[in-house]
Amino acid sequence: MPHSPLLQCVGPSIVRNTPSLEAYDVSLGDWVNSQQLPLVYVSFGADSDLPARELQRVEAQLLSMDIAVLWSLPKPKQEALSWPLPDSWRVDDFVPQTAVLSHAKVVAFLSHCGANSCYEAILLGVPLLGVPGSRDQHFNAARMQSAGVGVVSRRGIRGVRAGLERVLTDQEGFNGRILRLRELLQSQGGAVRAVDIMELAAHLKGFDHLRPRQKRPSWTRRALLALFLLAAAAWYAWPPAADD
Repeated sequence: MPHSPLLQCVGPSIVRNTPSLEAYDVSLGDWVNSQQLPLVYVSFGADSDLPARELQRVEAQLLSMDIAVLWSLPKPKQEALSWPLPDSWRVDDFVPQTAVLSHAKVVAFLSHCGANSCYEAILLGVPLLGVPGSRDQHFNAARMQSAGVGVVSRRGIRGVRAGLERVLTDQEGFNGRILRLRELLQSQGGAVRAVDIMELAAHLKGFDHLRPRQKRPSWTRRALLALFLLAAAAWYAWPPAADD
Protein backbone atom coordinates (compact mmCIF):
# COMPACT_ATOMS: atom_id res chain seq x y z
CA MET A 1 0.00 0.00 0.00
CA PRO A 2 1.54 3.38 -0.97
CA HIS A 3 2.42 5.64 1.93
CA SER A 4 2.35 9.40 2.23
CA PRO A 5 5.29 11.18 0.55
CA LEU A 6 5.67 13.01 3.85
CA LEU A 7 6.75 9.74 5.45
CA GLN A 8 10.53 9.63 5.15
CA CYS A 9 12.17 6.39 6.30
CA VAL A 10 15.66 7.11 7.60
CA GLY A 11 16.38 3.88 9.45
CA PRO A 12 18.13 3.53 12.82
CA SER A 13 21.45 5.16 13.69
CA ILE A 14 24.39 2.90 14.32
CA VAL A 15 25.93 3.08 17.76
CA ARG A 16 29.17 5.03 17.43
CA ASN A 17 32.10 5.40 19.82
CA THR A 18 30.71 2.84 22.24
CA PRO A 19 32.99 2.68 25.31
CA SER A 20 34.63 -0.68 25.86
CA LEU A 21 33.15 -3.12 28.32
CA GLU A 22 36.12 -2.56 30.62
CA ALA A 23 35.37 1.17 30.68
CA TYR A 24 31.95 0.39 32.17
CA ASP A 25 32.96 -2.40 34.52
CA VAL A 26 36.47 -3.81 34.78
CA SER A 27 35.37 -7.03 36.50
CA LEU A 28 32.66 -7.67 33.88
CA GLY A 29 35.13 -7.03 31.06
CA ASP A 30 37.66 -9.40 32.61
CA TRP A 31 34.98 -12.07 33.08
CA VAL A 32 33.78 -11.81 29.46
CA ASN A 33 37.35 -11.95 28.13
CA SER A 34 38.08 -15.06 30.18
CA GLN A 35 35.19 -17.13 28.76
CA GLN A 36 36.16 -20.08 26.59
CA LEU A 37 32.65 -21.24 25.71
CA PRO A 38 30.30 -19.48 23.26
CA LEU A 39 28.84 -16.56 25.21
CA VAL A 40 25.09 -15.94 25.08
CA TYR A 41 23.73 -12.63 26.36
CA VAL A 42 20.26 -12.82 27.95
CA SER A 43 17.92 -9.93 28.63
CA PHE A 44 14.13 -9.77 28.65
CA GLY A 45 14.08 -6.02 29.28
CA ALA A 46 14.05 -3.90 32.42
CA ASP A 47 10.26 -4.17 32.66
CA SER A 48 10.07 -7.93 32.24
CA ASP A 49 7.31 -9.52 34.29
CA LEU A 50 8.33 -13.15 33.75
CA PRO A 51 7.29 -15.15 36.83
CA ALA A 52 9.83 -17.19 38.80
CA ARG A 53 8.69 -20.45 37.21
CA GLU A 54 9.38 -19.14 33.69
CA LEU A 55 12.79 -17.82 34.70
CA GLN A 56 13.63 -21.25 36.11
CA ARG A 57 12.63 -22.86 32.81
CA VAL A 58 14.97 -20.55 30.94
CA GLU A 59 17.75 -21.29 33.44
CA ALA A 60 17.31 -25.06 33.19
CA GLN A 61 17.50 -25.02 29.39
CA LEU A 62 20.58 -22.79 29.33
CA LEU A 63 22.31 -24.93 31.97
CA SER A 64 21.78 -27.97 29.77
CA MET A 65 23.83 -26.37 26.98
CA ASP A 66 27.60 -26.06 26.62
CA ILE A 67 27.64 -22.25 26.69
CA ALA A 68 28.59 -19.30 28.86
CA VAL A 69 25.76 -17.02 29.94
CA LEU A 70 25.64 -13.33 30.80
CA TRP A 71 22.15 -12.51 32.09
CA SER A 72 20.83 -9.02 32.77
CA LEU A 73 18.18 -9.57 35.42
CA PRO A 74 16.75 -7.24 38.10
CA LYS A 75 17.81 -8.19 41.61
CA PRO A 76 14.35 -9.19 42.88
CA LYS A 77 14.07 -11.64 39.96
CA GLN A 78 17.48 -13.18 40.66
CA GLU A 79 16.11 -14.96 43.72
CA ALA A 80 14.32 -17.40 41.40
CA LEU A 81 17.60 -18.80 40.07
CA SER A 82 19.47 -21.81 41.43
CA TRP A 83 22.45 -20.42 43.27
CA PRO A 84 25.36 -21.02 43.17
CA LEU A 85 25.63 -20.94 39.38
CA PRO A 86 28.59 -22.21 37.33
CA ASP A 87 31.66 -19.99 36.84
CA SER A 88 30.66 -19.71 33.18
CA TRP A 89 27.54 -17.81 34.27
CA ARG A 90 27.21 -14.22 35.38
CA VAL A 91 23.97 -12.52 36.44
CA ASP A 92 23.92 -8.73 36.93
CA ASP A 93 21.07 -6.34 37.62
CA PHE A 94 22.56 -3.88 35.11
CA VAL A 95 24.54 -4.70 31.98
CA PRO A 96 25.80 -2.08 29.48
CA GLN A 97 24.00 -3.68 26.56
CA THR A 98 25.66 -1.94 23.63
CA ALA A 99 29.12 -2.59 25.05
CA VAL A 100 28.26 -6.26 25.56
CA LEU A 101 26.80 -6.68 22.07
CA SER A 102 29.90 -5.00 20.64
CA HIS A 103 32.15 -7.64 22.20
CA ALA A 104 33.52 -10.36 19.91
CA LYS A 105 32.87 -13.07 22.51
CA VAL A 106 29.08 -12.66 22.34
CA VAL A 107 27.61 -15.05 19.75
CA ALA A 108 23.85 -14.76 20.39
CA PHE A 109 21.29 -12.59 22.15
CA LEU A 110 18.27 -14.15 23.89
CA SER A 111 15.83 -11.26 23.90
CA HIS A 112 12.22 -10.18 24.39
CA CYS A 113 12.61 -8.32 21.06
CA GLY A 114 11.96 -4.79 22.16
CA ALA A 115 12.63 -2.34 19.33
CA ASN A 116 15.85 -0.97 20.83
CA SER A 117 17.22 -4.43 21.52
CA CYS A 118 16.50 -5.60 17.96
CA TYR A 119 18.13 -2.56 16.40
CA GLU A 120 21.18 -2.75 18.66
CA ALA A 121 21.68 -6.46 17.97
CA ILE A 122 21.42 -5.97 14.19
CA LEU A 123 23.64 -2.88 14.08
CA LEU A 124 26.24 -4.56 16.28
CA GLY A 125 26.11 -7.89 14.44
CA VAL A 126 24.65 -10.35 16.98
CA PRO A 127 22.02 -12.97 15.96
CA LEU A 128 18.82 -13.02 18.02
CA LEU A 129 16.65 -15.63 19.63
CA GLY A 130 13.33 -13.95 20.23
CA VAL A 131 10.92 -14.77 23.05
CA PRO A 132 8.43 -11.88 22.66
CA GLY A 133 6.07 -10.99 25.46
CA SER A 134 3.73 -8.09 24.72
CA ARG A 135 3.22 -4.76 22.96
CA ASP A 136 5.27 -4.48 19.75
CA GLN A 137 7.56 -7.39 20.61
CA HIS A 138 5.74 -10.05 18.57
CA PHE A 139 5.80 -7.80 15.48
CA ASN A 140 9.51 -7.05 15.98
CA ALA A 141 10.32 -10.73 16.44
CA ALA A 142 8.43 -11.74 13.30
CA ARG A 143 10.22 -9.10 11.22
CA MET A 144 13.58 -10.16 12.66
CA GLN A 145 12.97 -13.80 11.76
CA SER A 146 11.66 -12.87 8.30
CA ALA A 147 14.90 -10.97 7.66
CA GLY A 148 16.90 -14.06 8.59
CA VAL A 149 18.88 -12.40 11.38
CA GLY A 150 17.54 -14.64 14.12
CA VAL A 151 14.73 -16.98 15.06
CA VAL A 152 11.60 -16.80 17.18
CA SER A 153 11.20 -19.50 19.80
CA ARG A 154 8.42 -21.74 18.50
CA ARG A 155 7.31 -22.70 21.99
CA GLY A 156 7.96 -19.49 23.86
CA ILE A 157 9.99 -19.99 27.03
CA ARG A 158 9.87 -23.77 26.57
CA GLY A 159 11.64 -23.49 23.21
CA VAL A 160 14.72 -21.56 24.33
CA ARG A 161 17.20 -24.43 23.95
CA ALA A 162 15.90 -25.51 20.54
CA GLY A 163 15.93 -21.92 19.29
CA LEU A 164 19.45 -21.25 20.51
CA GLU A 165 20.70 -24.44 18.93
CA ARG A 166 19.31 -23.26 15.58
CA VAL A 167 21.18 -19.97 15.93
CA LEU A 168 24.45 -21.48 17.12
CA THR A 169 24.59 -24.14 14.40
CA ASP A 170 24.34 -21.55 11.63
CA GLN A 171 26.51 -18.73 12.91
CA GLU A 172 28.03 -18.01 9.51
CA GLY A 173 24.64 -17.75 7.83
CA PHE A 174 23.12 -15.50 10.47
CA ASN A 175 26.19 -13.25 10.63
CA GLY A 176 26.21 -12.82 6.85
CA ARG A 177 22.54 -11.83 6.75
CA ILE A 178 22.99 -9.43 9.66
CA LEU A 179 25.85 -7.64 7.89
CA ARG A 180 23.72 -7.27 4.76
CA LEU A 181 20.73 -5.92 6.70
CA ARG A 182 22.96 -3.55 8.65
CA GLU A 183 24.29 -2.07 5.41
CA LEU A 184 20.75 -1.66 4.08
CA LEU A 185 19.62 0.11 7.25
CA GLN A 186 22.65 2.38 7.30
CA SER A 187 22.06 3.34 3.68
CA GLN A 188 18.84 5.11 4.74
CA GLY A 189 20.84 7.85 6.45
CA GLY A 190 19.82 7.48 10.08
CA ALA A 191 19.76 10.45 12.42
CA VAL A 192 21.92 12.59 10.10
CA ARG A 193 19.38 12.36 7.29
CA ALA A 194 16.49 12.97 9.70
CA VAL A 195 18.12 16.20 10.87
CA ASP A 196 18.78 17.26 7.28
CA ILE A 197 15.09 16.74 6.39
CA MET A 198 13.91 18.76 9.39
CA GLU A 199 16.38 21.59 8.80
CA LEU A 200 15.40 21.86 5.13
CA ALA A 201 11.70 21.87 6.08
CA ALA A 202 12.36 24.64 8.58
CA HIS A 203 14.29 26.63 5.98
CA LEU A 204 11.56 26.21 3.35
CA LYS A 205 8.82 26.78 5.95
CA GLY A 206 7.01 23.52 5.32
CA PHE A 207 7.04 20.08 3.77
CA ASP A 208 5.37 20.97 0.49
CA HIS A 209 8.56 20.19 -1.45
CA LEU A 210 8.26 16.53 -0.43
CA ARG A 211 4.81 16.09 -1.98
CA PRO A 212 4.75 15.27 -5.72
CA ARG A 213 2.78 17.94 -7.55
CA GLN A 214 0.48 15.51 -9.33
CA LYS A 215 -0.47 14.01 -5.98
CA ARG A 216 -1.24 17.25 -4.18
CA PRO A 217 -4.92 17.24 -3.18
CA SER A 218 -7.31 19.38 -5.21
CA TRP A 219 -10.23 20.28 -3.00
CA THR A 220 -12.16 21.67 -5.99
CA ARG A 221 -11.95 18.33 -7.79
CA ARG A 222 -12.89 16.48 -4.64
CA ALA A 223 -15.93 18.72 -4.11
CA LEU A 224 -17.09 18.31 -7.72
CA LEU A 225 -16.67 14.53 -7.50
CA ALA A 226 -18.67 14.45 -4.26
CA LEU A 227 -21.49 16.48 -5.85
CA PHE A 228 -21.53 14.19 -8.88
CA LEU A 229 -21.77 11.08 -6.68
CA LEU A 230 -24.56 12.59 -4.62
CA ALA A 231 -26.48 13.53 -7.76
CA ALA A 232 -26.01 10.04 -9.21
CA ALA A 233 -27.17 8.43 -5.98
CA ALA A 234 -30.25 10.68 -5.84
CA TRP A 235 -31.09 9.88 -9.48
CA TYR A 236 -31.01 6.13 -8.95
CA ALA A 237 -32.78 6.31 -5.62
CA TRP A 238 -35.66 8.50 -6.89
CA PRO A 239 -38.78 6.39 -7.52
CA PRO A 240 -39.89 6.32 -11.19
CA ALA A 241 -42.95 8.41 -12.09
CA ALA A 242 -46.23 6.47 -12.36
CA ASP A 243 -47.77 6.17 -15.87
CA ASP A 244 -50.97 8.15 -16.43
